[in-house]
Amino acid sequence: MAASGPSPSTSAAVALPFLVHDVGPEYYEPQAQYSVASQSLVNATIDLLQDHRCFETPQGWVLALDPASLRTFLWRPEDGERIALPDMEEDFPTNWKCVLSDRPGAGFCAVMVLDLERQQAGTPWLRAHHVAEVAVYKMDFSAPAWCKVDRIGDDRVFLLGGDRLGESNFGASCSAGEHGLPGNRIYFLNHWATNENFLHIIDLEKETQEVERPFKDFVDSLRPPFWMLPTAE
Repeated sequence: MAASGPSPSTSAAVALPFLVHDVGPEYYEPQAQYSVASQSLVNATIDLLQDHRCFETPQGWVLALDPASLRTFLWRPEDGERIALPDMEEDFPTNWKCVLSDRPGAGFCAVMVLDLERQQAGTPWLRAHHVAEVAVYKMDFSAPAWCKVDRIGDDRVFLLGGDRLGESNFGASCSAGEHGLPGNRIYFLNHWATNENFLHIIDLEKETQEVERPFKDFVDSLRPPFWMLPTAE
């Protein structure tokens, strides 16, 4: 994998973590960035990603695909570093999940894109726009069993949702203190349609939930918002 340095057109305008949303229905139209720490919305486009399909990963790196040429690369939000990958033979699935097996630049790092379009078993869950309950479970490997807990840590936040309408399964976490966020919180982007985009802020310690709609004025957008995260080192 070949790395290239950052340029001004690849930099983020707000502090990580943040949400990226397309302002209009076309790839060439501008983007907006919403900082969850400052609760501020900035109209700023990451030019390098503007006309690409973007696949965020729990490790923070973004897999970008040019639909026209099928060229791909990994992009790091902190500094705009880009790592070129081999061209694809065909486009990625419509419903997908992307994960990395290790840090890019490590001895071996595989980029895995999972096709979630084909259901293997069970019944589809269609009422994903309604939050009935929030619960956190921790795996007890000695049992083994999932155990319900009431906190995730004073220096930890969960960032969930985004990337697809109504059926997102994206999830990641990052340090709270390093990024100006209160700990023990969950930020969940839930949207049944492109003109909804409800951001639920769940405080596990206070047992409260707030709802923000930073993109309520954006209609007919190209795709749902997606997370930009600090990369895991």
